[in-house]
Amino acid sequence: MTKIALFGLGYTGRYLIEMLSSESVQVEGYSRRTQLNQSHIFNAEKSEEVHNLKILWQNNAPAFAIITFPPEAVHPDFWTLLEETVPYRLLLGTTGSYSGVGEITESSDVISDHPRKMAEDRFVKAGGTLLRLSGIYGPGRDPISWLLKSKLAAPQKQLNLIHIQDIGKFVGLWLKKPITGEVFNLSDGQNHSWGKIAEIAAAQGIEPPSEFWERKFLENDNRFFNLEKVWKTYPDMDFVAFSESMEYQAFGD
Repeated sequence: MTKIALFGLGYTGRYLIEMLSSESVQVEGYSRRTQLNQSHIFNAEKSEEVHNLKILWQNNAPAFAIITFPPEAVHPDFWTLLEETVPYRLLLGTTGSYSGVGEITESSDVISDHPRKMAEDRFVKAGGTLLRLSGIYGPGRDPISWLLKSKLAAPQKQLNLIHIQDIGKFVGLWLKKPITGEVFNLSDGQNHSWGKIAEIAAAQGIEPPSEFWERKFLENDNRFFNLEKVWKTYPDMDFVAFSESMEYQAFGD
């Protein structure tokens, strides 16, 4: 049976461990605080805990590792352990690390001093796969909540989104056809603006702050992510229709 180690049980990690647990695979979750499906308490920042994990894996290392937490504070021994014992490694990052505007591809420039850059560069160079994600939404996490809290959203400003189910689809495809040493960007390929989000909110009787409609969008920082690499590698990848899936949740974050 295929063994998968999943590190981080936040919003995305919890979804993935539930999704993968329904498959014919063995999934082990690791988190600093959260325990789910008999997951392990583990802090990747501490060398001694990494050492204990190395002992645990001595005779039964996973074939896959999926890392969902920010990589910049992780102890170097953790990366060494993964590189030495786990053949296929996937790190979930953010498209917010790109510095360009307009159409963005995997070869577009990354912010030179972005806190994740060094860790991500090492990860990919060592044969890991980096998946940069747009704004994640889904049950309990939605753009209307972000709009109501944001002081920067302007009607014309574009935002890039990805549904949690679509992250799961990509992970499932990658597990069947693991790619090493590559970077992928994942967005839903749909055009979104804060103005459209506000219209959806208004249709549900939820009005954004009055000043929202008066905000001027002066800087051209709109970006659109080219999905050619994803579709070329995983032609079966499809996406949730935003208009059918976006529902306001009062408890969203």
